[in-house]
Amino acid sequence: MKFFLNGKEKELVGDQWFLSEVLSCLDQMEAHVAVALNKSFVPKSCYKSQEIQEGDFLEVVTPHPGG
Repeated sequence: MKFFLNGKEKELVGDQWFLSEVLSCLDQMEAHVAVALNKSFVPKSCYKSQEIQEGDFLEVVTPHPGG
């Protein structure tokens, strides 16, 4: 399955992936991340049930304190 993560094309083997699995597989499962799927915010409580589809666009943002 191909999708986009922060503008870069990624590929995972298999047809069914949930957001929590994708984040874990790509080492993005940190305590404090914000995720948008196809430009819509996804609450952390939905990560395990949010299915990722072929061609989806994911944006994962991590906060960086300081200036």
